[in-house]
Amino acid sequence: MANLKAGPHGVNRTLYGLRCAAITLRLIYGGKIDLLALARNAQTSVEMIENFYASTLSPEMNIALVHGRLQ
Repeated sequence: MANLKAGPHGVNRTLYGLRCAAITLRLIYGGKIDLLALARNAQTSVEMIENFYASTLSPEMNIALVHGRLQ
């Protein structure tokens, strides 16, 4: 009904893709993140989060955290 089956580039969305997006967004906008709690909640390992999800982030994405300004 919401016409969300495909992304803006026409690629079909999957539940796994939404899971990946949720974990990545949590890493970007989550403030102080307990990786162990995030991993347990997502039923994955901290190593998987660090190697797969966090590897796509650039240092600039968390500049507010580095400077102590949480949004």
